[in-house]
Amino acid sequence: MKTKSNILIVSAVIIFLFMSSCDIFNSSKPDYSNKILFTSERSGTKQLYVVDPDGKNIEKITSGIYSHEWGRWSPNADKIVCNTSQWMSPYDYDQFMVIVKPNSLYRNMLSYGNLFEWHPDSNLIIYEYDNSGGWGDYTTNIYTEISKSTVIQNSLLSGIEDRTPSYSPDGTLIAFASNRDFLDEWSPRCELYIMSSDGSDQQRLTYLDTTST
Repeated sequence: MKTKSNILIVSAVIIFLFMSSCDIFNSSKPDYSNKILFTSERSGTKQLYVVDPDGKNIEKITSGIYSHEWGRWSPNADKIVCNTSQWMSPYDYDQFMVIVKPNSLYRNMLSYGNLFEWHPDSNLIIYEYDNSGGWGDYTTNIYTEISKSTVIQNSLLSGIEDRTPSYSPDGTLIAFASNRDFLDEWSPRCELYIMSSDGSDQQRLTYLDTTST
């Protein structure tokens, strides 16, 4: 009986070692923290790819008949927000935002939006979107969204473009570009502004000289 028990123990150890060496039992996740994310049409449809900083090990991480582009890593590099042509009608101009995980079926469709960025804690995404719906009206607002959708900078006048929002490293401030002080000029012109993360305390930062060439 003792010999039989020893054989069973040895067999169990061998099976455990074999299973542990198989990829299917490897619970570790790929590390994308040092990968560059980019968009390419090399497969025929715009998809997201990653590559090492030295240009090696290119890997396609989204696929399908729908395009994926303008990807942005979450701070911990486990999720990506990007634009997709999925859910778009033939008459749509703006693209939907979607959160995906690399090489995964996980998809969280958000709303229309462009030029997005993650909050440092990965719980919010800030983006711009023109929801005026009128021809010739270029009013653009800044929103935040994941679990909620809130206009944190609501332009009061038609034609104002508040664009390209970006969080400060601690997430308490938002920098953005706006043409709010130059609506009477023919040529488009923007200056840099800053505001608190809730949209309050808006301040202009730059004053460029338009007379210089």
